[in-house]
Amino acid sequence: MKLGLMFKSIMKFSTLFKSLGLCITLAIIFSCNSSEPIQINGFDSKAWKSKKMIDSNNCLSYRKEKFNLLYKNQTVFLGKTDQELIDFLGNPDSENLNGRLKKSKMYCIDGCNPCDKKEYTRFLVFDFETFKRLKSMRIVVEFNKI
Repeated sequence: MKLGLMFKSIMKFSTLFKSLGLCITLAIIFSCNSSEPIQINGFDSKAWKSKKMIDSNNCLSYRKEKFNLLYKNQTVFLGKTDQELIDFLGNPDSENLNGRLKKSKMYCIDGCNPCDKKEYTRFLVFDFETFKRLKSMRIVVEFNKI
């Protein structure tokens, strides 16, 4: 009789710890999702998204001009979600899925439009890992066919 009562007490205690563990896990997940929006001094997010900033040759130039500023501030992006990146830079020019949990978003910097007439196209690539968090930022250069 006492053994049965002790078993029931242990089971209740075990259930309590499982519930407590679940609550702590959910609190951590939801607290991580409430981060500050991305901000970089001297960067106009609307101009980057609009792709309408043009130079004297009537070609897109804002991304080329601000590329170094973004790259120098890459720590601002680390740990952000893909949605936070889209809110800041707009939809990517290209996206790659690398397996079930990895994703890359690519933003074209130069060589992207007919005005550039370059032998290469340069992209700023943001790599995401599990839980859609930004893991790294890199530059990719693709050589164009001549």
